[in-house]
Amino acid sequence: MRDYIIAAVLGNGKLRRFVPLVRKLKGGFIVFHFMVIALALNFPVMFAIARLEPWEFYSRLYGAGFTAALDKSGFSPPGAGPLSAEAAVSGAAVTGAVAGEEAFNGAMYAGGYGRQVMLPMLAFSFMLVLILQLVFYFLAAFFLGLSRMTSSALPYRDRFGIFVLSSTLPAAGSAILGLWLPTVHLVVFYFAEIILAFAVSRNYDDGESASVI
Repeated sequence: MRDYIIAAVLGNGKLRRFVPLVRKLKGGFIVFHFMVIALALNFPVMFAIARLEPWEFYSRLYGAGFTAALDKSGFSPPGAGPLSAEAAVSGAAVTGAVAGEEAFNGAMYAGGYGRQVMLPMLAFSFMLVLILQLVFYFLAAFFLGLSRMTSSALPYRDRFGIFVLSSTLPAAGSAILGLWLPTVHLVVFYFAEIILAFAVSRNYDDGESASVI
């Protein structure tokens, strides 16, 4: 545990000591840190989705077709006529539009919107980001191996661990950014992590060369 905590910190500091620590760690610590990073990057996405009310959620999901579908179904707020897609888009009949949104949100909440819609969507977003993380780390470790063909070889497991354990600071910064720019924070994380992990690799080679000399 001590080596794991030090490695998670040194991945963003004293880089020459970082790689030897990663090589000593058990695979379970790498998997654990991978899940920690995945949770940190998932939080802004899940937070943004959870804040959406039913009307806004379906409007973003289906676009203009959502209001058109409601119009065809005959949905209307109490005491108002049917809410047409044209009225919603043009901004006309604002009172009826607002009442329609409130009535729709109320009906969705009463029908178990949180349990039947929001929870599956949160689970789907979590799995999607998790898969993106796996693909990113696998490919990044592969290309790191290609870049090291002219230097000392590192096993694939060590290269994978370098990317995972050096993700602490990029993930923390990207998660904070994601509170304002969800999904964009993932792109920022990927670029920052690639730069940092390749810097770790180069620094490790410099340390190896210095020790030989």
